[in-house]
Amino acid sequence: MRCDLHVHTKASGLINSPIIRHFCYESYNDAEAVYSRCKRLGMSIVTVTDHDSIDAAEVLRDRPDFFLSEEVTCTMPAARNSTSESTASPNATISKFKSVATIL
Repeated sequence: MRCDLHVHTKASGLINSPIIRHFCYESYNDAEAVYSRCKRLGMSIVTVTDHDSIDAAEVLRDRPDFFLSEEVTCTMPAARNSTSESTASPNATISKFKSVATIL
């Protein structure tokens, strides 16, 4: 089974890095294009991990080889941001959780 567990679409919005976050997007691809590319590259199942959005999932939800993911941003004490990626299949047999904290 092959799957890339960290893929973005234009639903992710702007990059959150300093300076370029005002004009540069995380991805310029729509959900259909990402799905098609993943399948062409041999992925047996597909997901997208957009920032704070499941909009791409609405487009791809009817595909039997697609499962929902989201990269969630939250504010933590001491002025730190945390990004958590949560990926789960509809039957909860596939899951991934990763947290990264950065000091602003």
